[in-house]
Amino acid sequence: IYYKDVVAVGYYNDDKNYVITLDSEKENIQIKSKNYDLFSNLLNRIDPNVEPVIVKRLTKLIFEENREIAIGHVIFDRNGYRSKKRFRNKSVYWRDTIYNATINNGEVILLEDENDCAKEFTTISMRENNASVIPSLIDTLYKEFHMRQQN
Repeated sequence: IYYKDVVAVGYYNDDKNYVITLDSEKENIQIKSKNYDLFSNLLNRIDPNVEPVIVKRLTKLIFEENREIAIGHVIFDRNGYRSKKRFRNKSVYWRDTIYNATINNGEVILLEDENDCAKEFTTISMRENNASVIPSLIDTLYKEFHMRQQN
């Protein structure tokens, strides 16, 4: 798989191995290792090349093709993001205060604003395809939204 063809990526620990998955339209690669140093070395070589490609592709789908993108149970669109979980009828909008998503203990933590403070909105397991790109994706989508508002 060439970096430019990757549409989904995953980096996580499955309790037995460190796992890297790379998916294209035609192929899927899964690399497993019990060796953290090997995993870390591969991750540091792959991620800087793959993440920008995926973020650019998702941003284009959202803003140029007006598509909604699901990563786990969270839907991203040109207005913001929202959870598909039952009884969670809340959204975070790009026009509002946005906080950086963080990664901790195998989960991506998405935040929302509550009284000018960051509050947990929801979490997504790093086992979900493209969960690892969410922090960068949120930053890019926020900037893209505000750039388009100025034009």
